[in-house]
Order: sequence, then C-alpha cells, then structure tokens
Amino acid sequence: MDSFDSLLSDNSLSDVISFLDYRSAVRLTTATSKRLSIRILGQDSYYRHLWRDSFLRHGFSPPEDDRKIDYKMECQKRLQLFRNLAKHSRRGRSCFNLPNRYFYFVPITPSENEYEDELHIPPPPPVDFECSSFVLTSPGTSGEMLFLDPFDGSFVLQESCTDNAVATDEAMMEQAMTDAAMVIETLGLESLREEHIAGAVIEESVFRNNNMEHYQREPSQVLMNLDDYFNINLSEYFFLGQNRNNDGQHRMTNDVVLRENDEVEIDFVGIDAKPIIVDGAIVGTMAAISRSFCGDSGDWEEPKVCNEIITWKRSINGRNFGERSVCRFRSPYKRMELDPVFERIYVLFPFHEGPFRSFDAPFQNEETDHVGFIGGGCVVAAYSLQAYPKMSYDDEDYKQEKREPKHFPNPDFVLKCSNPVSAVNVSPGGELILIGTTKGDLEIWKTGRHGSVRRIHILYINSLLDEKFGTNTLYKTISSEANTQTEETLHAQDNTHDPPPTISIPEGEEIEVDTDEIHRPASVTISSFHFASHRTIDEAGFVTLHYIHGKGAWLFLWQKSESNKFEICATINPPLSARRKPRIHFDGRRLIVCGQDDIGMILLVYHVLNSWEDLDSFTAINKKFGDGGVRDGEVVKFVNRIRHGGLGGLEFYDSVYMTANERYVVINTKTGNLLGGGATPGTDGLLVIDLQDHIA
Repeated sequence: MDSFDSLLSDNSLSDVISFLDYRSAVRLTTATSKRLSIRILGQDSYYRHLWRDSFLRHGFSPPEDDRKIDYKMECQKRLQLFRNLAKHSRRGRSCFNLPNRYFYFVPITPSENEYEDELHIPPPPPVDFECSSFVLTSPGTSGEMLFLDPFDGSFVLQESCTDNAVATDEAMMEQAMTDAAMVIETLGLESLREEHIAGAVIEESVFRNNNMEHYQREPSQVLMNLDDYFNINLSEYFFLGQNRNNDGQHRMTNDVVLRENDEVEIDFVGIDAKPIIVDGAIVGTMAAISRSFCGDSGDWEEPKVCNEIITWKRSINGRNFGERSVCRFRSPYKRMELDPVFERIYVLFPFHEGPFRSFDAPFQNEETDHVGFIGGGCVVAAYSLQAYPKMSYDDEDYKQEKREPKHFPNPDFVLKCSNPVSAVNVSPGGELILIGTTKGDLEIWKTGRHGSVRRIHILYINSLLDEKFGTNTLYKTISSEANTQTEETLHAQDNTHDPPPTISIPEGEEIEVDTDEIHRPASVTISSFHFASHRTIDEAGFVTLHYIHGKGAWLFLWQKSESNKFEICATINPPLSARRKPRIHFDGRRLIVCGQDDIGMILLVYHVLNSWEDLDSFTAINKKFGDGGVRDGEVVKFVNRIRHGGLGGLEFYDSVYMTANERYVVINTKTGNLLGGGATPGTDGLLVIDLQDHIA
C-alpha cells in the first residue's frame, strides 16, 4: 500500500476518493496505511474538499463556521445522530425504542413579575398551548430555541432547549458521573479521595434535578415582554372614536374605527424561525411572532379585527436578533406564511373577507363544466415587511409621535389561483410558492425581489396518483370526502365584479401543465406543505400532508424527476388515529411524524433516500405492504417508532406541537414529569429528546 500511495498524485487519489461513499472512503484512509491516512486526514489536507462534498451529499445542515470544521468528523457525528434516532431497542423487555437517558423534561411554570401585585394575578392555571409556542432556530445540532411563555406572553431566546430541563434519573446520574470525572481530572487533588469529589458532584446534580427553581437560567435575549403588552397603543392599529380624518372629511368605509365602549382582545397566533437562504447558502435567521387584535362592542356589528406579524433578523455570525420589522393587515385570515429572504408575508383570506371580498364571484368553465370561485378564497396576497421604529416607550419622540394606524401596506402582488386554496407555503430560498387547492391541484409560483411573479406549474394530484399506481384504492380512500360542498360553495353569492388582475404575470405567458384536466376524478386536497428548511426543494423535494378528520392522514413525498418536474415518489399512510392531525418534520433525509394511535402518543421515524450515499441502507428493505404505512419502499423506509410515557397526557381538545432538528426533538406534553422525581407534579411542559449519546 505504501507503493500504491507513492504512485498516486493528489489529483489521482482525489479522483479515486470522489467515487467512494463516506464509509468506503473512511475504510480506505484508516484501514490501509498510516502514511496514507496522515496524507488524507491532515489538518490542512488537500483532500478537505472531498470530505466537505461527502458531507453536503448527505444533505446535512451546514455548520455555523465552515473554516473550523473537520468535515470527516462532523459527517461521522451527524450520521451517528441519525443512527441513534433510527435504531431499535435491543432489549426485548424494554418498551422504549430509545434509551431513557435521551429524554428530558422542561417544566413550564409562571415566573415572578413586577405586575403580579398590581394585576392581582390568581394562581397559575395549567399551561394551554393554544398556538405554536416553541421552535428551534437551527436546522442542525444547536439547541437554541425561541419560546413564547404561555403565562405572560414574553417572547425569549433560550440558549438551549435543555435549559432548566429535568433529566431522567438515568441521564442525571450518567451526566453527574461525567462531570465528576472532569472535576477530578481538572483539579488533580491528591489530598482528596476521588470518591469524595465524585460524591460531592453527584449530590449537587441530584439537588439540582430536584430543585429546579434554584437553577432557572435566564434567556440570552428577550424579544418581547410584558412591557410590550402594557405599552401597546391601540391608535397604531385602529382609528379611535372619530369618523373624520384630520381634514374633516369622512373616513373611507374600510377604515376601522374603535369606539370607547369597544373591548379589544389580544391573542397570540404563533411563532416561527426560518433560515435565510441566498444562493443556496444560509446567511442568517429570521424570528417571527404573530398576534391578533379583535375589538367588539357587543352590538350586532362585525368585530374589528387587525392582525400583526413582527420579525427580527440576525446574520449567520450574529448572536442576538435585531432589525425589527412589522406588517399589519385587516380582517380575519385563514393562513399566513413568512418569506425571510424577500421579507414578505403571504396571506390567504377566507371567503368574503379581506381586501378581495368584493371579487368573490362564482364562475363557470364551459369546457369542463366546472364551477369555481375567484376571490377571497382563491387569492393569496403578498405584503412587504416594514421597518419598525427604533425607539423606546420612554422616549419623548415616541410619546409625542402622531398616533394613527400605520404599517398597513397594500399588497405587492396577488397570486390568483384556479380554485379555492387549501394550503400555501414558501419554499426555502423564497422564490417558489407552493399552493394546494380544494380541487386537488398543486400550483407552483415563482417570484423575485422586485415583485415579479408567474405560475410555472400546475400539477393534478389525482392524475399523478393514477399514473403511478393505476386503478387502486389509494386516492379513492383519500378523496372519500370529495364532491362535498366547500365553505366557498355554501356562501357563494351572485357578484358580477371582475376579479383583481394578477399584475405580474406577463401577457401571453404560457402555463406549463402536466396532465389534462378533463374528467378528473375526486379531489385529493393538500392540508399542509413541509420542507427541509436548509435546502431548496429542487435538492430535497418536499412532503405534503393530506388529512381528513375521521378518515386519517396521508403523506406524499415529492421529488424532481429526470424531466425536471415534480412527481410523487412515495406515499405513506401512518398507522395513527384519524381523530388527531399529525405533526410533521422533514429535513430531506428524515421524516418524523408525531401523532396518536390506539395506545397513546407516538413518534414514527422514516428514512428518505437522499443521495447515493444512502443507497447501502436501502438494499435490504422490507417491502412488506403497510410497514409503517409506506406504500413504496424504493425511496422511503420505516425505521423506528418511539413510544414514551412522557409523550402522553394530552386531551382530545389539546393541540400537539413539535419542533426538531438533527439533534433534538421537542414536543409539548402534560406528563413529562414522569421522567424523574424532580419536576413539579402535574406541570405541563416540553419533552426534549437529545439524540447526542454522551456516553458513547
């Protein structure tokens, strides 16, 4: 092998390694000769780019600092994280498919605040997660998490999702032993016996685990707190008690006037965090929180509604979020999605609501005899985020500033869809907008920084299913609710107004259609889209959820074909209860489904064929029909089910939320305190699964 090493130049050896997968390349460099190993794995090795290429082929999220990363070791760590998630328990008597030490519980309890005496706050109720209240900011291995406190509405950045966590007894003792070993090695005290030092550290760990109130870690940044709530000036959202503007003229009918007897309720809608991807690279992160203002006088008139989304940005190397922006709009809405790249929000309004309610008119397609609707339910509006004034509530300029509604932009453009919209989302990178309609269409729109937009694809899901599976019961099961009247159908009115023009579609632009619409079968409606947040859909594809209450859920995996069009590569019918909508996490190579079956809460884990690096994992697939609900085992396989006592406890009316990345999975729960004896009994909180095996 030494002679083989000496005969190959760097370029030749580089070509050889480039044809190998990661495991084969490691075997070549470590199991041949020491000289070859040093040559390839040196600190400033010429071959570093090969390990980086292998890392990228796997589809892992990029590291925070590319210059300091040993890609061979990083690839090994990421693969181990996935193996930890996918492997089954070897102990037949164990009911867990992950070691118990992987589980942590974060109790959510009220904190003392300066307003407690003033407001006469009663004893805290159980936590009710009415909206998404927690989200990991990184798609990689960082535990950094944004958290909206359900008790006081504070929006904070936690350095780690395991801050203030109670470990299982197993994990707590193992970590204590590790800490004790580090103390002994660091101090090197000969006068004290090692068992005395170890005992002291373990005692400290046990005390901490059972007395969490003494170890509350403060957040690394507070984005919003109670001051924001008490300093809200409603004149920024509504006109207060006056029907005339400053010129003495009557206000427009779409101006919202709040009278003295109107009560305003403020509700949080949810939070989000998305990587900012430019030219395929992550350049920063955007955090967002949305809330709704509803004014009601108690009379018969319609409530006065205003919605707001506030965002913060930071660069890839930044520690804290800044650059605060805001966008507000009137009337209720059905869906809202954030585009962090072009700094827009996309809003779908209900039928007869929003700025397009005057265009809600039925139309007849003479060629297909199809009745559809153009208007509120068919139009998605794009609004730009606006810079938020950088001033304190105590500043004189803020107090003296003219008070009137602001940050209410007009839509930059609208996406006029062929049928009422059931789902909308912005793909990573911001350029592609995916829209599902109630008639089973999947529309793909392309946009840009300057507001140009055009529809580039319309995919008919039923036709694609028929083409892939032929005449079987797949889409018949999903579409059993077809031909039922939609909300838009029931509330349609005879309105002869023309629909608003889609101003950005070039005249004469042809729309690319995959199949013929004539005589389409019953529709398969998309409930939601799910992407790998750090990769474009051209690279990783995407997943659609099709859910009908009482009928069940289906997942479709979409990837680009050789013809450069998206097609359905696999379908999954998870063996879950049909009464609870599952939560989905997809990162390109892992698909995690959180739901409930006939026993209780459960996580289902699937491996998605991501690149040829994963081919060896798919050579021995069990193609038994129904394994994890997978209907096509060529690109997806079922690898694990995770059941744990800490997952359960949710009532049927409670909402399940999940956030995940390559290392952590976080789920809200009522029974996570079963992990150890230290948590407050009966406390709601977050169950954290840390896939990093500290013992290995």
